Amino acid sequence: MKKIIYALIYIFILTNFIYAQIAVNQIGYFPKSQKYVFFTTPVESYSIVNDKTYESVYQGKTELWKSNDPSTGHTVYRGDFSDFIKKGTYYIQTENIEKSIKFSIGNFVYDELYNKSLKSFYIQRCGIKLESKFAGEFAHDACHLNDGFYHSLTGKTGTRKVVGGWHDAGDYGKYIVNGAYSVAVMLTGYELFPAGFQSDNIGIPESGNNIPDYLDECQFELKWMLTMQDEDGGLFHKVTEKAFQTLDLKPNEDKKQQFIVIKTTTATADFAIVMAQAGRIYKQYDKKFAKKCKKSALKAWEYLENNPTIIPEGGFKNPEDIHTGQYGDLDDSDERFWAAVELYRTFKKKKFNNYILQNIKKLKLCPEEITWLQVSAFAAINYLKFTKGSECEETKNYIKQELHKFCEKMLAKRNNNGYQVLLNPGDYKWGSLQLALNAGFPLLVGAQEFNDDRYKEVALDQLNYVLGANGMNFSFVTGFGEKSATNVHNRICSLTDNWDIYPGFLVGGPNEDLQDDILKEQFINTTPGLCYIDTRDSYASNETCINWNAILVVYAGYMKGMH
Repeated sequence: MKKIIYALIYIFILTNFIYAQIAVNQIGYFPKSQKYVFFTTPVESYSIVNDKTYESVYQGKTELWKSNDPSTGHTVYRGDFSDFIKKGTYYIQTENIEKSIKFSIGNFVYDELYNKSLKSFYIQRCGIKLESKFAGEFAHDACHLNDGFYHSLTGKTGTRKVVGGWHDAGDYGKYIVNGAYSVAVMLTGYELFPAGFQSDNIGIPESGNNIPDYLDECQFELKWMLTMQDEDGGLFHKVTEKAFQTLDLKPNEDKKQQFIVIKTTTATADFAIVMAQAGRIYKQYDKKFAKKCKKSALKAWEYLENNPTIIPEGGFKNPEDIHTGQYGDLDDSDERFWAAVELYRTFKKKKFNNYILQNIKKLKLCPEEITWLQVSAFAAINYLKFTKGSECEETKNYIKQELHKFCEKMLAKRNNNGYQVLLNPGDYKWGSLQLALNAGFPLLVGAQEFNDDRYKEVALDQLNYVLGANGMNFSFVTGFGEKSATNVHNRICSLTDNWDIYPGFLVGGPNEDLQDDILKEQFINTTPGLCYIDTRDSYASNETCINWNAILVVYAGYMKGMH
């Protein structure tokens, strides 16, 4: 019976994806931005039609863009309507009367994406009551209020108060590595492009307190992280139950024992990064909190100095009795490097710059795959953009050269892809969509550094892809677009049957590794860019996660600030 249900789901989704022949960004575009439409059937021309008057307001020609897109197998025709700047709501229509999903052109098309993608973190909050006036159908009583028990491998006994923070993903675990990385990415976006992150009215309890809601939300996670630092400065890796909870268990109904797992240098370095950032950024809003963050960052660095090689040896692996998210890393050198960058920026101490100079050429500064596992690109960008003085110039010039090489490489990669995404076969892994957004992020900086708008266009292509300009003609953000993810893998789904009620969550996206049963059953010999299904059972393609939403909200804030 289960296989029959999956087959019916698959037929429905296949019909809606594969035979949807006109792909656009389903939210829309700024008037003066680049705008592309993609067709999978041969057409020579198309019209832009006003959605209210049904009047044809623009005529465009197509080009054969890719005859065999490597990620989808599609023959892709492309139309460029960047010169159409009139504000309104429209759809694309071909001479065969095929219609696209409607989209908007205007100055504020990304504001709601920013508001909702930021508010997704409020929905993930742990340890407090979520009130209906803020959370709607996702309201629930306070959850996970009990102290965490030290796991036997910590060498400690008893309990520790570790209440608060964000649930990491579809599960209720809380992980320092991913939590710190997520906030560090968000604070990086805030410092680089501050204009779009200043609103104080998205509808969370802190709204209206004269602190940007963006910083309020990050602070909620930062306060939890502070509870996870041991007396010697090291950070416990995570607090979770021994196994993932059942999918339909509400947060406040989850009463199982939670365990605090061993200290790791990767968690400690990630913590040092974000606490050094917070010490700078929160100084104007909460001096006492900022001071505590700075003190904790130095304490974490002291632990790293006392433990110059990775702990545990070989990187973190789950204890035999723990079966939740691992966030293991074989190499902590990139995390240590980013920590040194942020500590240098905050404290201006020569020893941190010396560490950077000694280690910078040992790292790949701009790898194609940028994730919580490989963070050196963020470190390099922040050093380039924010450090000053003659002692930094040689290093900044080196970073600039590496960034330029990366931008050129990504430009070529985009131009070889049917849907202009920075993903090729082999790149469609767990969380592939955030890989595309992460790869695009340095190009936003590159566009400034090299005065080259082509790089910005490549970066924004990634957002267009996520929001519908892809081989499935599908928006991978809940509630945004006529065809968007609605059946995500997240345990807070148990609070509602309608994810359109709370939009703004980015799902993982196509996953050619087929790491769950439904993907294995349904996608045999399928091209990588189509290995996705919108069902709760596909945790490997349809889960949500805070680090995925971190880069989404950074993009949304960047776009909001552009107008």
